[in-house]
Amino acid sequence: MINQFNAFDTRNTIKKILIYLKHKVSTAEYQQKINNIKKHIQARCINFTTNQSAMIDSLTERKHRRVIIDRIFYRIENGQQELVTDPKKIKTLIKDYF
Repeated sequence: MINQFNAFDTRNTIKKILIYLKHKVSTAEYQQKINNIKKHIQARCINFTTNQSAMIDSLTERKHRRVIIDRIFYRIENGQQELVTDPKKIKTLIKDYF
């Protein structure tokens, strides 16, 4: 129980505990950062030997951008256009086009 006689000592004890906890948290954050760096270095080394394209993408921090085609217009035999939304038919039309 805190009273007027031990308030100063209690306050100092709480401050010491707070300093200790802050130190523990900063140490844990630092260790996590080091482990994360090591993990990424290891991934780059593995990519260097197995997948150089992924290593270059990682070093340059390049992100892959993809085009998603969920509908397509195409001309049918009589010159009219038709809108296709069926994914299987879109794949065949794109494959035939290229």
